[in-house]
This record gives sequence, structure tokens and C-alpha cells, in this order.
Amino acid sequence: METRGILVATVTIYCGLYYLTGHLGELTKLIFFVIIVASNIYFLIYWIYHFSRVGIALVVVNVPVLNRKFGQKSYFENDDLIEKPLSKGCYLDEDVKVYSLSK
Repeated sequence: METRGILVATVTIYCGLYYLTGHLGELTKLIFFVIIVASNIYFLIYWIYHFSRVGIALVVVNVPVLNRKFGQKSYFENDDLIEKPLSKGCYLDEDVKVYSLSK
């Protein structure tokens, strides 16, 4: 998204500089104006699309009813497949209980 934003900003600045020089004909000014408006509309639509996807994902995650219906399903439906920690700073390594200083 940043790359497209920088590209649109560059097009807007350079076309705007030529537009404001005053040494252009009316048709050329119109062409530069259309390029500026079209590139900014393109980025605005692109930004709204991606921003709305993130917003919808946040709503789905934070509303329990929607999360149950549309949320990401766990690949481990069975709790037996999920390894439970023995205690803080302790784990099994080939059936040997190993203690560590990390939490």
C-alpha cells in the first residue's frame, strides 16, 4: 500500500507542477487534471477496500456471535493435539523434564 501511495503522490506532484506552470494549453491542463484526479481516485478506492477488510476483520474478532459464525476456525479442534505446558519454565524434551529461566 505504501508503494502505491508514493506512486500516486509522485504523479500528483509532478503533474501538479506542470499544471501550475502556466505555459500549457487548455487541453494539456485538462489532461494533467484528469491524470491527477484519476490516480487519486484509484488510490482512494484501493485504500477504502483494504481498510474496510481490516475493519470487518476487527469486528468479526471482537463480536463473539460473529466470531463463532465467521471467525477463523482452529486447525486443532481436538484439545488432545494441543500441547499443554507442564509449568512455567518447564518443558519435555524426549521424555526428560527440562527447566529453563524463560517464562
